[in-house]
Amino acid sequence: MDPQVKYCIINSDDAHVIDFDKVLQTSHSTLRYSPNKEKVVIKYFGDQPDFIFDITGDDIGLPEYTHSEILNAFNSSAWTA
Repeated sequence: MDPQVKYCIINSDDAHVIDFDKVLQTSHSTLRYSPNKEKVVIKYFGDQPDFIFDITGDDIGLPEYTHSEILNAFNSSAWTA
């Protein structure tokens, strides 16, 4: 298992499919939402959780971010108020 935490950004409309047994957050209240509430970040160890493939409908999944990459994303206009 890869010990590095990984991050994915999903649409908030898909947050209902998050399996909190597969991510490091514990509930919807512990998720980080974008200021406009359209996106949410999940974090996990290892491979992308299976529910991500249900969201994308493919075997590719979503782009993954490292900690430094997600911090850079948080500095973008989509994540700053």
